[in-house]
Amino acid sequence: MTDPTATFVIALLSSPVIVLVAKRFLSRGAPPTVAEMVERIAALEARVERVERESRLKDDYIGVLRAYITEGKPPPPPAWPAGLTS
Repeated sequence: MTDPTATFVIALLSSPVIVLVAKRFLSRGAPPTVAEMVERIAALEARVERVERESRLKDDYIGVLRAYITEGKPPPPPAWPAGLTS
């Protein structure tokens, strides 16, 4: 069986930790609703699609530039692809 004094001391020492964790959790505000999460997921998916599209365009442009250099062509380099800015 545990000593009541030891239990009291452990409870007393752990109380500030519990309060800090509770304050941090509660300071985050209300959890998002399902509709808010669905909206956020849709926005993130659109962002990922845009980044993937840009990445493919950049990869293709790198191939064009490498071929341009390999062929020994002089400056200026080929123009940036549509949809990409410098």
